[in-house]
Amino acid sequence: MISATDDNTSHVLSDNNVNHITTSNTDRNNNSNILNTKSVNKTIKKQSNYEVNNYTELYNTIESIKTNKTCDNPTITLNKGNYTINQSINWGDSSSAKNLTICGGKDLVVINGQKTSQFINVSCGYTLNLMNFYIQYTKAVNGSAINNNGNVTLKNISLYQNQATGNGIIYNNGNMTITDSNLGTNTITANGTIFNCGNLTIINSTALSNTAYSS
Repeated sequence: MISATDDNTSHVLSDNNVNHITTSNTDRNNNSNILNTKSVNKTIKKQSNYEVNNYTELYNTIESIKTNKTCDNPTITLNKGNYTINQSINWGDSSSAKNLTICGGKDLVVINGQKTSQFINVSCGYTLNLMNFYIQYTKAVNGSAINNNGNVTLKNISLYQNQATGNGIIYNNGNMTITDSNLGTNTITANGTIFNCGNLTIINSTALSNTAYSS
């Protein structure tokens, strides 16, 4: 615990050159060759890359990924902008993909909870990788920014002015690694900026000017 004051294309290969040749021995008057051709269909899962421009597009893209049976290891790039949360994302219940990456592009990206909304929940058995953006003004009882029951990595993520009315703006009940990230001026009613019940590794990151208090 840390306490502180498509191109989504499915590729189907059809091999029409698989030929099965059978010679009839029962018809001695007609030594015909019977050609039986069968197509072999193979579905190949391929990593899919997406770009989005606002929070609604981000949410809808994730929901689409969850129902796509041929999508594997999707990456969503956030283009520059302020992404205003209108509903919390739940990463789980996917038909195929279990590993999701969300990353900011070259320009500033801010996920903004407007002091009313939680950002994301991660289910057991799922992996989420977050890179290169800000998360601010989220609010929930536990894990206002991230509520993790799976596997999460944060790299170059800045979490500022988030609020948890219970435990932690990050609530970790799974596996989490935080690298090159900053947590500042967050407010927690009960316990810790990060409330950890699982496995937590922090590398080259800071937590400054956070406030935890009991009401």
